[in-house]
Amino acid sequence: MPISYIFVLGLFYILPFSINILVYIIPAMVPFIIGGYILSSIYSEFSDISNKLYFADLIGSGLGSILVLFSLDYLGVIKSIILISIISSIAVIFFVNFLSKKYIIAYAVLGMFVMSTFVPQNYISVMEKTLAA
Repeated sequence: MPISYIFVLGLFYILPFSINILVYIIPAMVPFIIGGYILSSIYSEFSDISNKLYFADLIGSGLGSILVLFSLDYLGVIKSIILISIISSIAVIFFVNFLSKKYIIAYAVLGMFVMSTFVPQNYISVMEKTLAA
């Protein structure tokens, strides 16, 4: 899911401006479809504690909504998406460690997003100006 955020943002940056809104709506649905699939799989796998999982999901959504408001104000769009991807990657690491010992992939994903924070500021500024135009 964190990779889909970055992928869709990059796709929007690469795509030329189009009058047809479906060009933007269909790729923007990808993270939501992946998230829905992941949540439904978690709820079916751990159906005995689904009420606690749903409560945790609501708490995380509420805190995430507040974080997004502040991060958009202080960081801008691109850095906010990178921050959200890093936080999502941390959640993936905890979940993968809980289910199995295949944590190397999760650490690689987190490392990729941590490395993306070292992208030069002028490149991010150019991307934000291009997306805002």
